[in-house]
Amino acid sequence: MNTVDSSTVNLTFEYGFSGKWLVTNVAVKRQGGSTTIVGFSVIPQRASLEEQNKFTLSGKTPVQYFVLTLAIILPLLTLCVLVVCVRTKLKGRKWPWILFVIFGFGKFVVNWTTSQWAFVPLSFQLFSASAVAPPYGQWTFAISFPLGAVTFLLLRRRLSAPAVGS
Repeated sequence: MNTVDSSTVNLTFEYGFSGKWLVTNVAVKRQGGSTTIVGFSVIPQRASLEEQNKFTLSGKTPVQYFVLTLAIILPLLTLCVLVVCVRTKLKGRKWPWILFVIFGFGKFVVNWTTSQWAFVPLSFQLFSASAVAPPYGQWTFAISFPLGAVTFLLLRRRLSAPAVGS
């Protein structure tokens, strides 16, 4: 948080010693010429954050496996339909269809570490899937419905330009 004459900095550290782990957070506010600690916390952890959040396939729920599988399949499907779209001779302009094909709509998100999930209906993402993991953070997988790819596949014959000479 910054204003004209003040700023707040939040610092988080992880400490490991004697097989025990602590995550500490210090919030410092600078205003004018003075510096003040405005927050401080220490949270014991069972393991390092890196260990807690590492990617592993064991002990996951069916929803997590389903989203992981679709996070692999949907980009491949979108890429295949994109190639088909680019190679198909269309009656009208091709670029709106290309844009429509490469985006997935809506978003179903799963936290890989905690198995918490959320659905965001008003969202779109490239190639209908994503996987994100900040340093020492939790993996998050998201999938979207490939509306453009499915629509193009269903309407491809109607959208195709007639062959030359027919």
